[in-house]
Amino acid sequence: MDKVSSLFIINNCVNLYQIYLDEEKKEGSGVLFIDCAENNESKAYVKYFNYEKINALVKDEIEKSKSYRYKHILTSKELDKSYPKKDDMYMILYNGKEQFVMNVKIEKYNNNGHIVFYFATNKTEKLYNSGWKVYYEGFYELLENANKSDDVFNDLRSNDLFNIIYQEGDKEYGDAIIKKLNLCDEDMEIYNDFDSMMNPNTHNYSVGTYSTGLLRYINTYHDIFDTLMKNCDMKMSSIDSIVEIGSGYGGLCKVIKSDLKEVNYTVLDLGLITNIAKVFLDGVKGIKFDDTGGKYDLCISEYGLCELSDKKLEEYLKLLSRCSMCFLKMNIWDEVEKEKFKLKLKPYFKNMIELVETPKKSYPDYVLFLY
Repeated sequence: MDKVSSLFIINNCVNLYQIYLDEEKKEGSGVLFIDCAENNESKAYVKYFNYEKINALVKDEIEKSKSYRYKHILTSKELDKSYPKKDDMYMILYNGKEQFVMNVKIEKYNNNGHIVFYFATNKTEKLYNSGWKVYYEGFYELLENANKSDDVFNDLRSNDLFNIIYQEGDKEYGDAIIKKLNLCDEDMEIYNDFDSMMNPNTHNYSVGTYSTGLLRYINTYHDIFDTLMKNCDMKMSSIDSIVEIGSGYGGLCKVIKSDLKEVNYTVLDLGLITNIAKVFLDGVKGIKFDDTGGKYDLCISEYGLCELSDKKLEEYLKLLSRCSMCFLKMNIWDEVEKEKFKLKLKPYFKNMIELVETPKKSYPDYVLFLY
């Protein structure tokens, strides 16, 4: 799936689902065909085919798609009507060069005003061995180019494709963080160089001009600090070693190291993004990019650990067994899947508490603290 086709689906996922429901009611069980050959992210030809009228090869591909494990997750804008709790639909996407089937599992959370689409295709299935369940066409190529080209690297944080994965939030979210933490100009002085690299989108806030991504990381650091104090009567300054799983380009690490300069910090992620983190964190002392097998006082993960495949998670459980505490920001919203995840972590910690993430977002994200 190319970038234009992906953007069309992202921008129209709720509308496509509504078409699917309407046509299914009239025509019976079937498949939604989407022709993006015009290479227009806002326009495509869409037609519904009854399942019995499609050819045997497509039927075979649909049957295979039911077993695809690798998921590309999209979350829509707020709902304006009531939908059934869960559903499935099948789509055939054509981009002018190739055609493939998408198996879509859908979850609706009307109380929270959003709808989640889990897209799985034969193409994403081939990438399952990377261990990361969230896939976006062109993302890995973007990272490869950023590793090769200064021009791509220098604009990476303002790249739309990059921000689809590393969602930094809008200005309103940043304003809510400033209000929550009661931040002032003086609080931000230690972060003055944070946005000097990779040209992020910035906003004029009451505390100065900064990226929302920076404010998000400051908020996470505050939440970790507050959680340790309330549950363990422990200050962050007493932490000697931290490991972060799914550390991205190193934003949270840089925020924490700006304050805790002596803490030993290990960042772990896919190789391509780790290479970018090495540049972003260049000059910051006390950072490792590989797990050396030692013990850690604290494990941090912002939506990383919960987005791993079951096989990859099993590998990281060995690491968690060497951690005294674990602070996880989570986006597993299905209650059954959430409980499965908790059960896998439970043997390694005496205590597990679920916390509400603030400021509140349109998604029902939350925090698991284990100690």
